[in-house]
Amino acid sequence: MLDQTLENKILRQQLDQLRKDFATKYEERNHMLLYEEPLLNSIYLTTVGTMQFRVFTLRGDLAILEEKIRLGQIDFNRNVQPDWSQIEATVKEQFQDYQHKVNKEANRLAAAKEVLKSDFLSSEETAQLKETYKILVKRLHPDLNPNQSDADKELFVSVQAAYNHSNLTALTEALLYLNGRTEQAPVVESSDIHQQVDHLSAMNADLQKKIDTLNDSFPFNFRELLDDERWIEKQQEQYQLQITSLETELTQKNEYLLLLMSWKPELLH
Repeated sequence: MLDQTLENKILRQQLDQLRKDFATKYEERNHMLLYEEPLLNSIYLTTVGTMQFRVFTLRGDLAILEEKIRLGQIDFNRNVQPDWSQIEATVKEQFQDYQHKVNKEANRLAAAKEVLKSDFLSSEETAQLKETYKILVKRLHPDLNPNQSDADKELFVSVQAAYNHSNLTALTEALLYLNGRTEQAPVVESSDIHQQVDHLSAMNADLQKKIDTLNDSFPFNFRELLDDERWIEKQQEQYQLQITSLETELTQKNEYLLLLMSWKPELLH
């Protein structure tokens, strides 16, 4: 007969609450990583990031021009006509890392735009997805069900894949399947309750720590700012001022470089 002392009743209630908390935190962290992070990152990149990228490329292009001018002036100071094709090759090699960063960032911006073009679940569907997944985590996660069958382990893998792909239909079907089964959930023996309570408490604390760390990092720490149109406009205005200034300087340096390249050897003597 099961021990029905008050202490064990309290411990069983605590264990059940810990299981619910674990499922909630597990779903929350996964949702942040799989859904919220790509969306927030895409919003940031397509509103502020594009202008940051423009500033970055203009500064890089300006640095390239200045290096070409510097190398050309070294030859002029030696009273030698610069070999502009060689200078071009030298500068290109020097700025390989810069070009790699430009290409990488351009790909990120393109990917961000594609994310925003994707079809998203409605708010009601998203809430249903999260709640269904949370229930399935509680009933199928290996850490919460150490004695589960191989079939349930495989089912949880399928559930995880369905959640990753926002497949609400598959999650609903998995839950209906579980609800249609007749077997009872395994009873936790009294001697194991303390151990499981301690184990789940530690797991919940670890999950919460990971969630807190995410909330303090990019792009999650920009949640509220990305909902503030005035903040976005202000950032864009500030970057536009930099862009205008850099474009003006770039035009001037381009004109100066063209002037240098037009000089003839006889003009050096």
